Amino acid sequence: MILDIDDELFTKIKAIVKSRNITVYNELINIKESYSSQSELLIKARAIKTNKKKGEIKTAIKELIHSKTKPTKYQVNKKTSISYITLDKYFDDIFDEVLKEIKS
Repeated sequence: MILDIDDELFTKIKAIVKSRNITVYNELINIKESYSSQSELLIKARAIKTNKKKGEIKTAIKELIHSKTKPTKYQVNKKTSISYITLDKYFDDIFDEVLKEIKS
């Protein structure tokens, strides 16, 4: 479970708990450390997934160009099953990048 707690509020909670129960205080410290590492992991996982999708789009565009087919979002969607929302975000930039690679 991931909870988003303001750092200032969390510090106040730790101060209150520390004076009452040291065991619970130690657990709170561990929770906050694990939360920060989980959010970093989520950011890394999202970046990896995004790069993988971009690579799939790039490969599909290259294959379509080499097969003498005009690459469109529809064609890339049919080839990769990547959603149109994702294609809308990345297609134009990747298409321009592939064209530059082919020209050079």
